[in-house]
Amino acid sequence: MPNQSPPPFPDDDTLDSCLSSDNDLSMVVRAHQCIEIALEHLIKESLPVPHVQITARLPFTFKVDLAIGLSALHSDLRVGLLAINKIRNKFAHDLRATITEEDRADLYNGLPQHMREFLGEQDTYEPLIYFRDAAGFIFLQLKWTLQAIKDNKIYTQALHEVLQDKLAQAPPGSRDPFKAGVDARVKAKMDKIKASLKEQST
Repeated sequence: MPNQSPPPFPDDDTLDSCLSSDNDLSMVVRAHQCIEIALEHLIKESLPVPHVQITARLPFTFKVDLAIGLSALHSDLRVGLLAINKIRNKFAHDLRATITEEDRADLYNGLPQHMREFLGEQDTYEPLIYFRDAAGFIFLQLKWTLQAIKDNKIYTQALHEVLQDKLAQAPPGSRDPFKAGVDARVKAKMDKIKASLKEQST
């Protein structure tokens, strides 16, 4: 049976290691890789039936557009992600590559407003440092979005199971399943589902 999981989602230590590399090439390529893996996880969680092996072979740009099309990614991140990808491709094909002020400006202009405001004015950063901080912020946005998608799926599953249980226990014609108490049951069911998923992943 084909593997239905992308590479493991980078943890905080892995991300820190990628972004703190002394080698510019290593930092750019590995930061891009962390972002690409995060995109693959977003797509996997959003597809009704995951096709991980196919998704992994898609070009980065297509993964971005697919994630947006699945409503797993907000479209205001598209231009910034493509700017990250353009810089990565430059480093991948030129051993003498550097991040220029033009690259920094393209990245700054491609970021959503809230990211630009958080990072501050671009000309206060060295281009490489701006890339590092922007890539880190984009990765965290993808991580938080992935967690929200997972939580929403767990909530939907828990609500479905609680309502099924309530309906099964209710006398015919009773409206009892829709009275107070469903939220608490859903929360308890979510905790149970999360614990089961955590156990399966270890």
